[in-house]
Amino acid sequence: MRVLMVTHGELGQCLLDSAARIYGAAVGVDVLSNDPFDATGLAAAIGEWLGSEDSDTLILVDVGGGSCGIAARLAADGRTRTWILGGVNLPMVLTCLGSGDTMDGRELVDKILDRALNSVNLLEPLN
Repeated sequence: MRVLMVTHGELGQCLLDSAARIYGAAVGVDVLSNDPFDATGLAAAIGEWLGSEDSDTLILVDVGGGSCGIAARLAADGRTRTWILGGVNLPMVLTCLGSGDTMDGRELVDKILDRALNSVNLLEPLN
């Protein structure tokens, strides 16, 4: 599955770098920052990355209702095998790296959502 992370500033690259420190490699996830683009330009850049082939593709964005999420939704319009997930976090990226080549699109999306939702919790002190 192809994976693109679209974020504000350097967040995406920082998440990918952190995942590489944990996982050992960060292959198979591309990163695009919104920095050099206006809303139209960002959607065009995502569309260019998507290309004409409608294969299983996942776009991870930081803020679903922000410029990255809106641009991803515009670029993916009409694509039946492209999923967009908002609220990208480190467990989501790690799941992509660990399972992206072994699962079909919907199966991977479900696994990522499960990991993302279960990664946010209240941690009690150890003592």
